[in-house]
Amino acid sequence: MSLMKAHKRWEGYRQTLDKKRREIFDYIFFELAGRREETLVNHPDQSEAAMMNAMIEMEMRLRELESKVQK
Repeated sequence: MSLMKAHKRWEGYRQTLDKKRREIFDYIFFELAGRREETLVNHPDQSEAAMMNAMIEMEMRLRELESKVQK
């Protein structure tokens, strides 16, 4: 049940992104989805923790790409 709630929350966020950001989001999310070692170890819900890590990673990569584009 909690995974369904987390999925709806992240899917809502994903839909607010423009096409380029959504593609990056999907790539990072699928890249990190199966990595247990990437999850927040103290988080009670490992699935939600994996999604949170994917979001953090996505934001870091987007900022890096945007800074390269601005140069």
